[in-house]
Formats: sequence, C-alpha cells, structure tokens
Amino acid sequence: MTPRAAVLHKVIACLAITSGLQCGAVLSRTDVFRTNITSLTPQEEGLFLAASLATIALLLAIRVASKFGAASSSWVAPSFSIPTPDDNRRSLLHAAPTKSPGFAIDRASMRSKGFGGDFFSAAPLKGQHEGGVLVVVGDVSGNGTRTAMAVFKLVQAIDALAQKLSSPGDLLAQLNSRIQGHLQGETATCLALRLAPRGRCTVASAGHPSPIVNGHELALESALPLGILPEQVYPEAHFTLGEDDFLALYTNGLSEARNHSGELFGFGRLETLFASRPSAREASQKAIEFGQRDDVTVLTVTRLRTVEAHAAESTSAPV
Repeated sequence: MTPRAAVLHKVIACLAITSGLQCGAVLSRTDVFRTNITSLTPQEEGLFLAASLATIALLLAIRVASKFGAASSSWVAPSFSIPTPDDNRRSLLHAAPTKSPGFAIDRASMRSKGFGGDFFSAAPLKGQHEGGVLVVVGDVSGNGTRTAMAVFKLVQAIDALAQKLSSPGDLLAQLNSRIQGHLQGETATCLALRLAPRGRCTVASAGHPSPIVNGHELALESALPLGILPEQVYPEAHFTLGEDDFLALYTNGLSEARNHSGELFGFGRLETLFASRPSAREASQKAIEFGQRDDVTVLTVTRLRTVEAHAAESTSAPV
C-alpha cells in the first residue's frame, strides 16, 4: 500500500468521525475502514483511492451544507467496500424509524458485494408544501466505481433540487437531464413520491418498481429509466393514504432474489410480505433468507392516526 492511500484512509476516518452527521457515522463503520490496506493489490488500491476521493467529496459537501442549515437528507446505500473476487459478505444499513408529522418512515438497505447502486432519501418539505415529505428511491445497475460515482451525482442532485422541485415528475426530469452521459452503459431506475400532511400522495417513476399499498401493487404509469432519452417526460399519479395505511417502496433486488433452486422471490411473495406490514429491516432480511444476490433497499411509510400525528409533530426530528 502506497503512503498516499494510507493518508487518504486516515483523512476519511477523521472526516467521518468529526462530521457528526448520519452519513459520516455510517461511512465510518463500513467495510472500507475494516479493510487490511497493507494487503491490497495494485488494482484494489486503485479502487480504494477512487472510493476514498468520492467519500471525501461527499462528506465535505455534507459538512458545508450543514453549516448553512441544509444538512443532507439522503442516505447512500449500500456502503463502500473494496470488491475482491472472494468478497461475498453482506451488510445491512438501517435508519431508525423516523416520525414526521403525519407519517412514520422506516428505511433499510442491504448490499450484496462491491460498490452498490441503491440510494434513497426522505426530505421534509418547506414553503408551499410545508409539512410534507419528498421520498426518493433508486437503483443504478452494476456494482463498480462507475456505479458509485453515478449514485453520488444523483444523490447530490436530489439534495440540491428537493426544495426547488417538489413535483416528482419535474424532479425526475431534472435528474434525467443531469445524469445524461454519466451512466456509460448502465441504467438507473428511480421513483419519487411526495407525501402531503393529509395523506395526499403524488408519485412518478423512471422505470422503477411501483409502490405497494396495503399489500397490493399500485397501478402506475412508468417511463424509461434515467439517462436514456434527454427529453423524457415522467407522468405523475395521485392517490391518498388513509389513516394507518401502509406503503412500501423497494428496489428490484428484493423481488428478484433467487433461492438455491433458481426460483425468484416474485411479486406474489412480495405482496404477501408487505401485507404483513414488516419493518424495513425485516423485509430486507427476507431477501437474505431467501437467497439475495443483488442490493436490496426497502423504505416503508405508515400514515399515522390523528393522535399519533399530533404527537409526532411535537417531537419529530428531521427526516
């Protein structure tokens, strides 16, 4: 391991520890800090340096944003690791359930190996949509450094645009414009959902699996994934979550998990699973038990009853 790689490793650790932010805390506990940096091959060292530079850039951006009262609401998942031929480890990132006025939001993400492409965000809205939440879930195909950089670009754009473009269709159009030419053969699906305080929902999809509401898939018009057509339009759909309704968003690593016999987890099991109203962690764990081979991210939303919503409004922390 060259001296510059070792120095970068220490710099990232210091930034993660001193940032005091969720993203920094998550990255500081991930496999990149448990890697034996003295035993990396030249190829692995190159991957390590790329991941290090990307991580430093992200943490610095978050720290700058937090100084101006706009700390990042996005989680990049799964976390970094150095992909090696025998790296078949799995790790699970889980955000504690968060209550915002009117909703309880639970998030978990599990990676298979290497640099994963799943990402998700839940940002409280201000201004015209005060009291609402903008939820975004997405999946960039692949698991290499190219995928990691595409995820960073998308997450950065989501953080910058969430308050300016709370319309899900407009947000996806802007993400599509910004990611043009950066995917280099990969694809990126994404779903944006705006939750209004009284349960009114607006959703748009860029080739992403539809939400499941109370155990049933929502009929949703989808469009092409991000980065394919520069002028793609993303149609919006509207629906209402009643009190105690349960909504689930997920990446296709869950529905496409395969067991040792090659059998897919499938939509039948998927609807049955979410009909039981599992936590995000429990749903992700099901993919591991069944035979998960891809990254899996699950985000669940429960519309709170009136009394619970008032309690959440008085005690809620930023999502």
